[in-house]
Amino acid sequence: MTLNNKRSTTRNIEKNQSKVHRLKKWRLKMAKKKNLLPFFIISNQKIMKLSNLQPSSLEELISYNILTNSQFEKFGKAIFDIISSYDLTRNEIKEQKKLYLGQSYVSKRDFQMFNYHN
Repeated sequence: MTLNNKRSTTRNIEKNQSKVHRLKKWRLKMAKKKNLLPFFIISNQKIMKLSNLQPSSLEELISYNILTNSQFEKFGKAIFDIISSYDLTRNEIKEQKKLYLGQSYVSKRDFQMFNYHN
């Protein structure tokens, strides 16, 4: 495997992990809103399958036959938005957000404290 292939594979793994995280976060929010257990919204198995997809339309999403008709009617648009709008650079920017604490800042990504001097 070449270095570029390794980087591509690593990006795909990060991309899928981020999609899984975002889908689970959305599922928890929906479950709380509807006063249900999260797996009643959508199962972990379906989340894993959805995280590997990059549909270009709602029609393409339904064609994969992962969601039931009821799930698609209720949540299809939200799920489509989560899995189709993923952008690694935007995600990296979110991960790099800094918390400024006086003369220091904390990077959420690597959890290290650095002195910030101007």
